[in-house]
Amino acid sequence: MNAEIPNNLKHTLKELRVRKGWSRQQAAEEFGVTERTINNWEKNPSALSYEKIKQVASVYDIPVNYIFFGPNI
Repeated sequence: MNAEIPNNLKHTLKELRVRKGWSRQQAAEEFGVTERTINNWEKNPSALSYEKIKQVASVYDIPVNYIFFGPNI
């Protein structure tokens, strides 16, 4: 992903996971990735491709814009 990553994106990813009540391992199973990948996404969200961002939005049942801008859109 080449676009500038909002500073709050990593907090948003963790917040969404925690709201679901999921551990990193549970999220990894849901997304079909390793726990380390979930950890990397939360620490460095620029590692997410747009396709993965769409998957995150789908799994958490939120609009893609929420991931970038939060509920204030």
